[in-house]
Amino acid sequence: MAQHGVAVVHAHGEGGGAGEHRFTLFIPAADRERERWDGAWLGPQAAREVFGADEVHLMSDLAPRLTQIAHSATSVLFDADRPSGFHFHAVRAALEAAGARPRAGPLRPLLHRLRWRKSAAELQLMRTSALAAGAAIERCIGISRPGVHEQALAATFEYECKLAGAQRNAYPPVVAGGADACTIHYSRNDKRVQAGEMVLMDAGCEYGGYASDVTRTWPVNGRFSGPQRDVYEVCLDARRRVLDAVRPGATLGRLHQLSVRLLSEGLQQLRILPGLSTDAIAAQHYRRPWSRLW
Repeated sequence: MAQHGVAVVHAHGEGGGAGEHRFTLFIPAADRERERWDGAWLGPQAAREVFGADEVHLMSDLAPRLTQIAHSATSVLFDADRPSGFHFHAVRAALEAAGARPRAGPLRPLLHRLRWRKSAAELQLMRTSALAAGAAIERCIGISRPGVHEQALAATFEYECKLAGAQRNAYPPVVAGGADACTIHYSRNDKRVQAGEMVLMDAGCEYGGYASDVTRTWPVNGRFSGPQRDVYEVCLDARRRVLDAVRPGATLGRLHQLSVRLLSEGLQQLRILPGLSTDAIAAQHYRRPWSRLW
């Protein structure tokens, strides 16, 4: 399953309507030496059963068959700006041989739109991934004590996720104690968290190809100080109100703008950045080291 192939979906017949599409899959030839390292080769019959392909051919047949398919196509969708993609140059050469360049357009925008709507099976995978990550973070909160090592929390998170069936971390986890929580992609995870400090964990797991992404912050000794709770409540209130605003038709951009406004209002009320208006905070004027804040 680790081998890399090329999938071609093409419409045939007049109109290319529903039921008139054909899925052709090109896979690498068997390589006994590679199988010793990477595992059993996915042969043509298994490829049909696993992926539901109508036809399966070896990569050595890609050039003539893809050229033939593209030659008769009225349009071709292919991401020509992804040279790092598997077999990119072989696919591009076949399309150019078919004279498809004038009829070519990007595939990525169409795939993005298809990904917006999830099937019931996809939704279940996403829920499982998120639940596994959430439970793992709860476990990390439960074992937190003054002196706990960031790496120990990172290892606990990965262990709990894999026990729940996840294949791997979705990305390198951020486990930041104290002031390092202000470093967005802090990844050293190499120190002990001291009493009175907060822990920020940004972590997720991959389950069945779907990645979760969860961020939580908590006091390492189990009790917030007054200022810690004040800031935490601002973030928690913003989260709740943004979730309340999620509904059909809402855009990620508008939800992000709402979160920025709510957090800016909260920071102003706490007077964490005195002298700055809500609009100035939202515009991130505090990021300018040369600006006069007050």
